[in-house]
Amino acid sequence: MMRLSDAGRAAIVEREGLRLTTYTCPAGKLTIGIGHTGPDVKKGMRITEARAYELLAQDIAPVENFLNGLGVTFTQGQFDALLSFILNIGITNFKRSTMLMHIRSGAPAERIAGEFLRWVYITGPDGRKIQHSGLTARRRAERRQFLGV
Repeated sequence: MMRLSDAGRAAIVEREGLRLTTYTCPAGKLTIGIGHTGPDVKKGMRITEARAYELLAQDIAPVENFLNGLGVTFTQGQFDALLSFILNIGITNFKRSTMLMHIRSGAPAERIAGEFLRWVYITGPDGRKIQHSGLTARRRAERRQFLGV
């Protein structure tokens, strides 16, 4: 059973940042800690750094279980990159993705990695999809991590 590596965890912390008070992320979700969202996040909340890392561990566990349940052999870099990606878009969205279809079909790593760059858009106030520079940088980093380059 694979687990997120220390390097993978550090990459997620770098990509998400550490914020001890709630904020609204570019996708419009109330967020705290290291990218933690959900019904437990309330406006005006404050947490400690230790709590931020506890929430991150709670958020990581179901994604690790999901990836391990796919029955696919990944390199550590692939596992870490996919975990970072799924943590950001959610398991539900990932289940509907072309990327998962490619993984399940045994597609080459390059083909799977190309899918990261399709997930760089947020929905603007007018409902239109807008390419987000922060997501673009994150997806490029996850792609490189996945490919081990």
